[in-house]
Amino acid sequence: MMGASRTTSWAWWEVGLFFGLPLGLLLLSYGAIAAEAGTAWPWMAFVHESGDKTLLDTLLYYDHAARELPVDVALGVAAAAGLLAHGYRPRPVSGGLKWALAAGWLATLLLIAGGTVAKVGWQGLADNLAQLFTRPGTPPSWGAHFRYHFLSRGGLVLTAWWLPGMLRWLSSGPAQRRSPRPYLAALALFAGLTLLYGPSLEPFVHPHFLGHQAREAVTHALVTLPLCLGVALLLAQRGPAAERKWPAGLPPKALLMVAALSAVMVIWTGVGAMLTGASDERQTDSVVAIVFVHFFEHGLGYIFTPLFAGWLFCLKTPAR
Repeated sequence: MMGASRTTSWAWWEVGLFFGLPLGLLLLSYGAIAAEAGTAWPWMAFVHESGDKTLLDTLLYYDHAARELPVDVALGVAAAAGLLAHGYRPRPVSGGLKWALAAGWLATLLLIAGGTVAKVGWQGLADNLAQLFTRPGTPPSWGAHFRYHFLSRGGLVLTAWWLPGMLRWLSSGPAQRRSPRPYLAALALFAGLTLLYGPSLEPFVHPHFLGHQAREAVTHALVTLPLCLGVALLLAQRGPAAERKWPAGLPPKALLMVAALSAVMVIWTGVGAMLTGASDERQTDSVVAIVFVHFFEHGLGYIFTPLFAGWLFCLKTPAR
């Protein structure tokens, strides 16, 4: 068994990337909301872009969280699988910790489902899981909400593979056996969801879809994915931070190619949104409502997805 120094050492930039960045952005967003609302406690102020939700309503937006479950599950699976595919292995953990992780994401899942049922009923829960809804005023359509996220979440699913690969390249710790199988399973899940909810060109060309995906890409690239990888890495066997130095040469070509592909997918959401005039379709002119409040719209997902990813990562580890 590895010593404690090989399981707890973190470089300062790793702490900043996986925890400081997302938590700092949430604090910044709260400060921006408080400043616009004119109070240090804006929880009961109507701040959502729709104009009908307080900050607390936005944080506990149960039916929206239910719609997000398919793409959140896909990202959680990809984060755990990306680490495993690049040779990261979970350290032996207690059965109690595994149960705590499972209890955490299951409790959040039940909260999302129960809150949705209380708000819109069982049929409403089924409709949200069917991905029928996108934005107010648009007719329900099977799988529309998944397509509302296809490019942005697909780009992040790819990032969940190349980013751990870059971390492994930077690491001079003990080599671990790599296998593409875990990540291929994650790709198969995302492909299956795409087929289930119906592929279309909407994510590539429709201004509503492009504008929404651009914002989603920012939110989940800067908060959800770092938290997923950070929680899983807390459970991983790792060498001391002093050993992890920038290596000579370039990263492997496969990592660079996948990173470029994911970047193109995400960048197109922003470029396409500008070219198609998506900004003219926004529900409000408030930058705070459009950008900073949106970070809180995914609050339940910030709990569910990282705990789910961490649980998956250490699921098959022998109990200590």
